[in-house]
Amino acid sequence: MRELTTNDPLVGLLRMTPVVGDQVVAADALVGASDDLLEAGDVGLGLADRVVELEAANAADPSVSLMAGLVDLLATSGPEVDQLAALVASARTHLAEIPDSAVRQLVEARDLVAEPLDTYAPLLDEFREADDVIPGMLGWGGEKTYLVLAQNPAELRPGGGYSGTVGTVTFRDGALAEQTFIHVHRLDGQEDLPFIEPPQALADHLLGPDQSWRLADAAWSPDFPTSAQEAQRMYVLETGTEVDGVIAITTYGFDELLGVLGSVYVDEYEVEVRPGDTTMVLLGETRGSDKTVENRKDILDVLARTTMQRLLALPTARWPDMLDASRTIGEERMAMAWFDDADAQALAERAG
Repeated sequence: MRELTTNDPLVGLLRMTPVVGDQVVAADALVGASDDLLEAGDVGLGLADRVVELEAANAADPSVSLMAGLVDLLATSGPEVDQLAALVASARTHLAEIPDSAVRQLVEARDLVAEPLDTYAPLLDEFREADDVIPGMLGWGGEKTYLVLAQNPAELRPGGGYSGTVGTVTFRDGALAEQTFIHVHRLDGQEDLPFIEPPQALADHLLGPDQSWRLADAAWSPDFPTSAQEAQRMYVLETGTEVDGVIAITTYGFDELLGVLGSVYVDEYEVEVRPGDTTMVLLGETRGSDKTVENRKDILDVLARTTMQRLLALPTARWPDMLDASRTIGEERMAMAWFDDADAQALAERAG
């Protein structure tokens, strides 16, 4: 078509006529959109090649973190992604110049190209918002530590459940650097902690007038950002360790993850945790066992570590399944997150 509209002398003559000339201009617009999208395809394939290289390096040596490589790619691919967005926007502008009165073949070609652009252009915009924020959330160029509340929905609290087990995860340069989970009693039961006046309803119905408000019951507000900041405050008070945000996940959220990852066998406890069974298995291990109060919830530490390792090693072919599970977890509030960083928090809210 480019050859025809550019070099054919008859078409050049017809370009000057009122009616047929409009068709030639429409053909020019289709060629322009094609140029933009072919260039965008080259840019996109270049990024895809880098992903394939990361996957190959990880497959050859599992110690090469795929996650860290992808975070680095997110952090450094901004110019390419901006170029992609500009080319897609230009292509959509060209397509909009093709009127419905154009000949059938041009209109059909316009619509054929416009439909996937309408689907994927918004996703590209979302990606551009995320690639500026997610690397920082995952400690790219530094370190981020998050407090994790493992909430038990069998012991209801307005913020999701009693946090019988708490821990931290630390990301450094996009990779998981450290994680630890402990029974909350080890923190809340320390001597010489200052007394914190609990909310009146909590004092009236659970704690009584003389018991201090502690981390286990920090998720008292149904507004999670409020609960998260109370949990952050109490964790810092009880440990002296600052955190960059708070993540809460219920046993139902674990079930959704295991639905993709598969059952987890906890060797130390000779227990298999299957999707849908997490709540009852953990209740059995932490309530019906002869372990002491100090160590009866250590199974959660082992389960969390094993699950995280499986999650980080998940083949990329399964990522769409995990994204679907993540949407379910978010929509049903099986897990929630709050971040100190305003940009990270805004991204989390937009993402649901």
